[in-house]
Amino acid sequence: MRRYNRRVATSEGRSREGTELERLREEVARLRTLIAHGENPVWCFRLEPPAPVDLGEDELVRRILAARLVEANPPTARVFARDDVSEILGLKMTEVSVAPLEDLEKRVRGFVQRGFTLGEARFDRAAGGGLRKVRHQVLGSVRDGCLEALWGTSSDRTEHARAQSELERERSLVEAILHTSVAAIVVMDPDGRIVVANPAAESILGLSRDRILERTYDDPEWRSTAPDGSRMADEEQPFRRALASSAPVHDMRLAIEWPSGERKLLSVDAGAIRDAARRPVAVVAS
Repeated sequence: MRRYNRRVATSEGRSREGTELERLREEVARLRTLIAHGENPVWCFRLEPPAPVDLGEDELVRRILAARLVEANPPTARVFARDDVSEILGLKMTEVSVAPLEDLEKRVRGFVQRGFTLGEARFDRAAGGGLRKVRHQVLGSVRDGCLEALWGTSSDRTEHARAQSELERERSLVEAILHTSVAAIVVMDPDGRIVVANPAAESILGLSRDRILERTYDDPEWRSTAPDGSRMADEEQPFRRALASSAPVHDMRLAIEWPSGERKLLSVDAGAIRDAARRPVAVVAS
């Protein structure tokens, strides 16, 4: 009777193991399907044989560089400057990578030093006569004290880098225009705080840039009046007129009086910068 129960228990155990194994196979199949049809490059380099993680750093680096690409979806070909992924499957990492060997070895060494955890590497590679910015994210697969594989994803950041570079060029151009303009230019946020002032504004207002940026358009230190010295209502101020108008306002005449009695007559153009929802984000006055 006891022998029969042991046989039943063994049979049930094997059945559960078989079910779990089948479930695992199904999960792997689904994962491979997702990878194959994904838009982003996904790849895997496998070490044969697996490398014990307690090997010396130099030996681990050597083993990883010799790992072969065993899994890769179609988008991976573009990242490694190939037409088809079949051209790179089975190749060593050093044969697949478009990065200089010295750079590749440096990245792999950093990966080893981090303990095979998720890391990021950026490379420039030549493609179609120009440089492309490529980012790789890598995670090591370790089992039973051995590094078995490196799984990774890649993304081409060229367009992002190009847009960022263009933005930096535009910013530099705007700064140069502000600095060299003979007209005073100030920029205020929607609450009227001055956030930008060029050298010409410093000259006209008689204050340093830092002191100007501490103030608002209606700061008591510079009392705004009509040209004849009469009071100017707040809604008549260029800042308020620009906020209330759908178009810039031009040649608004006013005077600024200082506590010392000094008085300056100004002609002001002002316009509001608005976002896609037509909400004001800044007012520019010159």
